[in-house]
Amino acid sequence: MTGIENIVQQILRDAERDAEAIRASARKQAAGLLEAAKEEAARDSEADERLAHVQAEEEKRRVVIVAELAVRRELLAKKQGLLNEAYNQALDKLMQLPDADWDALITKLVAENAETGSEVLQFSKDDTQRGHKLLPALNAALVAKGLPGELSIDNTPGDFSGGVVLVGLYTELNATFEALLRSIRDESETEAAALLF
Repeated sequence: MTGIENIVQQILRDAERDAEAIRASARKQAAGLLEAAKEEAARDSEADERLAHVQAEEEKRRVVIVAELAVRRELLAKKQGLLNEAYNQALDKLMQLPDADWDALITKLVAENAETGSEVLQFSKDDTQRGHKLLPALNAALVAKGLPGELSIDNTPGDFSGGVVLVGLYTELNATFEALLRSIRDESETEAAALLF
């Protein structure tokens, strides 16, 4: 079992324990309401007793529904927190890519997304140096693709963690790791939730 699976299992166990405590409290509260209603009904006429019984049952049903909704909300919040953690770990792994893997990923992103071959590339503060080293290979990849290899690097770093932004004359393409993961998350969150839960 991996660390994330252990965390998932622990959170699910905690959520189930919390849910059972909420249910037990709701049952106890409902039983108390029912008992109070029965005592009151015993003092009143038979018609009043029937009405009190119906009202107590309705109150019991309402308390249980409210408790179950609270459990669902809490469980959903915990699941959402786990999904956030999974995607944050993915971003951390991207940020720690070895140089060769980072170079290959950036080359792929630039080669697939460059439109004119003369875009200005913007890197994060931590990656600007790596970008300068990779620039000749990026230009060569564009020439091989039939575009002029005239990329340059914006010396003002971008306010993002990793990846690259391609700034053209009329367009700007955000290929930052955060933007890529957001896009992947939008497309895969349902599947990721099914795998985790």
